[in-house]
Amino acid sequence: MELNLNPTANPKVMRCTYAVTSTRYKGTETLKVGRLATGEHLTVEQPRFTEMKDQSTTTLQSGVPKLIGAHRLPGPEGEYELFILTLTFTPDQAP
Repeated sequence: MELNLNPTANPKVMRCTYAVTSTRYKGTETLKVGRLATGEHLTVEQPRFTEMKDQSTTTLQSGVPKLIGAHRLPGPEGEYELFILTLTFTPDQAP
């Protein structure tokens, strides 16, 4: 996660530019990579991943959760991954 916070006129609200990434391991995939002189196939197992990203700019109120992204997951219909961001800060300690 990358965050860039900027104050607003309201000390309880920050302007937030963010970039979030979620990486999931999906298993392995066997790939044919060659053949020996004997004719035997050479294979290698490679990991497979999916990556979901969100980036934007929004305002966030201290302590209030905000939905910043939703992605449909591979697999069964109707399963989603939600990105929810909550910042808590005090006006005298805000960046």
